Amino acid sequence: MVVNLDLSDNNLLGKIPEELTRLVRLQSLNLSMNRLIGQIHSKIGDMGLLESLDLSRNQLSGQLPPSIASLSFLSHLNLSYNNLSGRIPTSTQLQSLDGSSFIVNQLCGPPLAQNCSESDRMPPGVEEEEEDREGNLLEQSGFHLSLGLGFAIGFWTVLGSLLFNMPWSINIQGFMWDEEKVNAELQRYMIGTFHNTKNMCKTHDCNLRMGAFTLGVNRVARATLLRGWEA
Repeated sequence: MVVNLDLSDNNLLGKIPEELTRLVRLQSLNLSMNRLIGQIHSKIGDMGLLESLDLSRNQLSGQLPPSIASLSFLSHLNLSYNNLSGRIPTSTQLQSLDGSSFIVNQLCGPPLAQNCSESDRMPPGVEEEEEDREGNLLEQSGFHLSLGLGFAIGFWTVLGSLLFNMPWSINIQGFMWDEEKVNAELQRYMIGTFHNTKNMCKTHDCNLRMGAFTLGVNRVARATLLRGWEA
């Protein structure tokens, strides 16, 4: 179960993937000091157990999604040094944070001293429009988070687990496999995983690294749901 994820200062490119919001047991997420663009996803509020969120020093833009106000356990937030704009959503947690969490943006409202004008007010239905516009980030051509994230999580989740689990499976089940049999099984697993990754790339029009990352995150999210750990 993933509870902490620190990918700061990795020169990550692209938008924040929607799949991250499915890690509903995540307590700490740090994507600071990268080159992430686009808006903070409207489903960020689904990560209800987040205690720490750091998206500082990126190139994020747009308004803060209203759902961020539902992060009731949030004790540390840093959105500074981005291109975010508009009113800071109202919640006990957000207004109790230090104003330095929001500096070097075009944000207004408490806890900042900058008051909001009428034009900064969030129009009715903006959240629904935002979701329709963003849709599924995996299906958008601009969604290419080309990074070590795909290699680290994708490889170790999809392939690494197979390599580590196979000796245990052999011992527990009492299989008497020779070296040729072990190599054949490993090759079968790896070829199968490669084809799954290729199919993921074809479906979502992305490169192999992003395909491996997406496949890995999907498997973690599915396992979380199957175990009944959803929020």
